[in-house]
Amino acid sequence: MRLYTLGEVCALFSIDPVTLRRWMHRASISPHVDPSDHRRRYLDQAQLVALAQAHSRVLAVPPQKVESPSALLAQLCEEVARLTRRLDVLEARQCWCCLREQHHEGASER
Repeated sequence: MRLYTLGEVCALFSIDPVTLRRWMHRASISPHVDPSDHRRRYLDQAQLVALAQAHSRVLAVPPQKVESPSALLAQLCEEVARLTRRLDVLEARQCWCCLREQHHEGASER
């Protein structure tokens, strides 16, 4: 079982340690504690994947885990499709400032 230090996890996600702690708290993920040094904390592969999914981050698949290039391509196509659907949903929403402008325009026409 591969363990990742919290520093490695921050580097993988390009986030600040404070953000990582907040993400872990929200996802109810407790890091593993090094038995020889209680100050050292680690996340395992499953916890890393759970954080990535919870925050819509894509992790590079380690080379030993890839069965074939076509399997990797299928996985990437699936992820692109999922992100495209999410983008469509987000673009369909209107931000509060647009709604406020529409409200003010409607009020001035009266």
